[in-house]
Amino acid sequence: MKQDKYVNGKKILVVSATAEIARDFVLSLDQEDNTIYLTGRNQNKLSEIVSLFKKAQCKSILLDFTDDSYINKLKEFIDNIDGLVLFPGAYETIRVSRVYNDRKENLINLVFKAPVDIISTLLNAKVINRGASIVFISSIAAESVWIGNSIYGALKLGVERFCKSVALEYSGRKIRCNSLRIGFIESSLSEGMSRDYINESKKNYPLGEGVPSDIVGILHFLLDDSSRWITGQIISVDGGFFCN
Repeated sequence: MKQDKYVNGKKILVVSATAEIARDFVLSLDQEDNTIYLTGRNQNKLSEIVSLFKKAQCKSILLDFTDDSYINKLKEFIDNIDGLVLFPGAYETIRVSRVYNDRKENLINLVFKAPVDIISTLLNAKVINRGASIVFISSIAAESVWIGNSIYGALKLGVERFCKSVALEYSGRKIRCNSLRIGFIESSLSEGMSRDYINESKKNYPLGEGVPSDIVGILHFLLDDSSRWITGQIISVDGGFFCN
């Protein structure tokens, strides 16, 4: 994908940077005068991504969101930042009849609790600069219902509502907060889905299936000062899913 305008001269934190859908965006941040902070749960993947940076200063840290000490490690790892993008830490289908099991707790922690705790803590510590931009990666699951997405969809909807509260409460510091609601992008997060299900799902997208590079441009725009008057928004990048 050709990108005409890249964020530069910024300090950006990318959470869950080793997610497959994050890779194209993370590498596009390799611009002069950028300082990029990456978190992930796989050290080999983090090291491989950092090794590909040639222009920007890039630092990484291994974080386990199930370890309560991760917040303090994150605060010590970063300097003041101008932008923050939070990619999804997990996706799992859980039918309503199975929401009582332990899998639910892991999903709640990775999809909702960790992102909320990170934003709340960093804002309270005042390491997110005045005029900064925060972007949550959400999902069409927050609005659309299908079998097995009861918990994931509810959590994503909760993240979107939290995003709006951040936008309102920190408007005085000109901090913008938006959610990018993406459609189906085949990645490692979809490994638990059957091939028949994936092929059937693709029929719901008038523009066809998405690829990770499809979200790069809008993320740069939201992090750039060009979006200074956009906040509290849920922006859909879904290949026309909701046209149906």
